[in-house]
Amino acid sequence: MSTKSRIATFSRALSLLNRKFPRPVDGKLMSQDWNLCMNYLPHVMFICRRSKELFGESRENPELASLLSACTWFMVESEQFSKVEPLIMTALAVCPDSEETRLTLSKVLLSLAGVRFECNRIAESLGLCERVLEIQERELDPLDPILGNTLYSIGIVCMEAGRLEESLQYNLRAVQIHEAGQKSGKHDGSLTALAYLDLGLCYWKRGELDSASKYVETGLALFEKTSGKLSQKYGQGLSYLALVREAQDRLSDAREASQASLEICEAVTPGESKTGLGLHKMATFFHKEGNFEQALDYLDRAIRLFKNSLEPAPKIARSMFKMSQILGDMGRDDEADKKRAEAVRLRDEIKTFPYDKDLTAEAFDALVPSFLR
Repeated sequence: MSTKSRIATFSRALSLLNRKFPRPVDGKLMSQDWNLCMNYLPHVMFICRRSKELFGESRENPELASLLSACTWFMVESEQFSKVEPLIMTALAVCPDSEETRLTLSKVLLSLAGVRFECNRIAESLGLCERVLEIQERELDPLDPILGNTLYSIGIVCMEAGRLEESLQYNLRAVQIHEAGQKSGKHDGSLTALAYLDLGLCYWKRGELDSASKYVETGLALFEKTSGKLSQKYGQGLSYLALVREAQDRLSDAREASQASLEICEAVTPGESKTGLGLHKMATFFHKEGNFEQALDYLDRAIRLFKNSLEPAPKIARSMFKMSQILGDMGRDDEADKKRAEAVRLRDEIKTFPYDKDLTAEAFDALVPSFLR
């Protein structure tokens, strides 16, 4: 087959796949299309490889950028962080810098912000979110649900950056947009539920626990009516509820919410790092209860998951340090020393964000975003 024929065949395949791949219309969640997206994913990977073979690394291709903006959003939403970054980089390389593709670029940048945030690279994530918001506020209607999604995304990043007043204002705007969208029939309330959860998280960080509890509970109730109590987003909401209950010193309620969240993660995203974080969380409860062997087992399972994640060193170091504490409490001092030394070695490998070098649980916990602890 001639080069011209190969390019023509590639273009037809790309156009067909771009038309067929599900999109988050009006900012709606893609969870109902995850299975279909997973079926298309190998074809997207093939198209990317074929594009590089035919055109090299950086030939502009708006149609490929459009396909990858949808695919990478699905992968971030379904927490496939370890696999998504190469596709994001390809999307950025082929997306033209033009008025026509500005919104496509903003969607890809928001996916990249999500990946950086997952890796605790807060400053980078915040810079990307601010760039996305600048584009979307210029291009979209003030009540567009896509803008609402960006606002609660930047709100949670601002929260982790310690910019709590800005976080609150972004989250309140997101709630306003999604409540209006739900009222007008643009979506079923799932987006409003997410906005409530993130607003509740912001109030948790501010220490306003009654408001935090109110909005997290409201978000969970909405998700129960829309995506259901076994959905990934409901599980995410339960992890937020656990944080609020722990801050309220309602430890049995926090433990129950954490366990239920973990069970959903193990069912929906069994191989992803959020499941590992859920295992680590449950290990902290087992440790407090004196169930040391169970705690060590959960941490070992978490570390096995983290090894396959994107930028695993911070998460593994944190779990290793927790292991050292438990081993110390068991009187296994030599093993505790080895785990602590390994945790420090892994932490010393981190080059992507600043960290406290103290040998304390608080310092190691700070290696992951606060709402994932």
